[in-house]
Amino acid sequence: MADSSILKKQVKKFVDNASEKDLRLIYNLFEINKHEDWWHEISKEHQKQIKEAISEADKGKVIPHTEMIKRYRKWLKK
Repeated sequence: MADSSILKKQVKKFVDNASEKDLRLIYNLFEINKHEDWWHEISKEHQKQIKEAISEADKGKVIPHTEMIKRYRKWLKK
């Protein structure tokens, strides 16, 4: 792999000649990398609840979707 100075030159050359569409794509890549995973944005309580739900699901303590539809059909009708 090229060293960082060569990469910087190549990227600069690309950016200097890029279309607006390409520049927007590059910008969006940087924006995506700025944000942390959503896990760190939710409260500790929500994290705990999600972990508990995953644990229950791993133990088979789940209700199939078709069963839930049967149970709550009255709320689904308009």
